[in-house]
Amino acid sequence: MSNSGYCSLIITGDNLDFSLIEETLKIEASEKRKKGEIVNRVIGAVQNDFLRFDEKTGGKYNPDKTLVSLLDKLMDNEMFLSNLSQKANIFVECYVQSDYAQVDYMLSAEAINKIARLGIGLEIFVFSWGGVKDKKKKKKGKKKC
Repeated sequence: MSNSGYCSLIITGDNLDFSLIEETLKIEASEKRKKGEIVNRVIGAVQNDFLRFDEKTGGKYNPDKTLVSLLDKLMDNEMFLSNLSQKANIFVECYVQSDYAQVDYMLSAEAINKIARLGIGLEIFVFSWGGVKDKKKKKKGKKKC
C-alpha cells in the first residue's frame, strides 16, 4: 500500500454560524457538530461547535499537494478567516497513513506561505504500521561471473 490520507480544515468555537461559514468558504462541511451534541458513548458530548472540511485526492496520496489544494480554496477568504479566528480556533490537520515503517514527505514553501498568510495552525499525524518494502528485485536471465 502506498501512503493514504487526507487534509482537513477544522473550525471550533462557540455559537458558530455553520451556514455562513459554508456559504462564505463555498465548501460543504464533511462533519458538523454543535456544542453538547453526543457523538457516541465513548467520546461523549462535543465541547465546542465543530466544523470539518476534508480534502481528499484520488490515486497516490501526496500530503503537500492535497494541503495546497485545500489552502487554495481558502485563499480568497483570508479576511473572513482572520475575523472568524477572533472567536474560533482554526487550523489544518493532515493525516498520512502507510504500511511501511518509514514515512516521509516534504511540505512546500507554497504550502507554508499560504498557511502563514491565512494565520492558521497546522497539525500533522503520521500512522505507520511498521512494514518493510522489499526493494530488491530478482533478475531473470543469465548470471554474470
